[in-house]
Amino acid sequence: MTFKLRFRNPGQDLVISADARGLTCIGRATLQAVVQASGNATGPSPGRRWGYSTYRIAHDGPVIWALDMPLGSSVGIISSSEVLPGVWEVVCYCGSSLDAYQFDSVQSPLAVWAYGFVSTLYNSGIRAAFYNANGTLAYDFSRPNPLFPLASGTVNEEFVTIPALTRPVVLGCPTSDVSYDPSAGPNRWRAEFYRAMWRRTSSTAIAPVLVSKQRWEYSATEPIGVATGGISPTTFIIIEGAYLP
Repeated sequence: MTFKLRFRNPGQDLVISADARGLTCIGRATLQAVVQASGNATGPSPGRRWGYSTYRIAHDGPVIWALDMPLGSSVGIISSSEVLPGVWEVVCYCGSSLDAYQFDSVQSPLAVWAYGFVSTLYNSGIRAAFYNANGTLAYDFSRPNPLFPLASGTVNEEFVTIPALTRPVVLGCPTSDVSYDPSAGPNRWRAEFYRAMWRRTSSTAIAPVLVSKQRWEYSATEPIGVATGGISPTTFIIIEGAYLP
């Protein structure tokens, strides 16, 4: 007979299982660069393009990004990749100052953390850890900042209520790309491209919003036919970020 360690709460929810692994905070990603929006929104392609900021962190496995949500700012992930063996890079968006063409004219640095599985014990005095059947470190209870969700949900083009936290941090990002092709005048059209991001509108409310990604104008008798669309359902997790490194 095989015996496996399992902990359940009074509601019989499985809290810890020897068959699972616990996510923990690897650390805060290091800011690499902040790039502001550039170009002319009424000129030819590439027109005006959004700004962004990049961050990197070293880890020996995949990571899940956690983003700070400054009040009144639109934040989100543009892309994520392993740029070097064991080095992960995330390109983020954080803006709160719209210009006449709905571009955030000022990109701001953003606090970004990485969560992942760890393979070695935390370097501290007293330790408590579980390993699974194949000898992989499953839980290291001595490591600070384990993943502890305080809320989760799915949202689609509407506001959602989050807990009143000191510093709300979100895991999960809207990824919808939509585009439009409206008329800019006789035989002239606009190509507009947008990406869904988060916007915290109050201490207890966030919503997915579309931010301008690229805009340019061109001459033609007919539009080029870019697609239109809305924000897809997005799943997210909210944690308290007040004690993150």
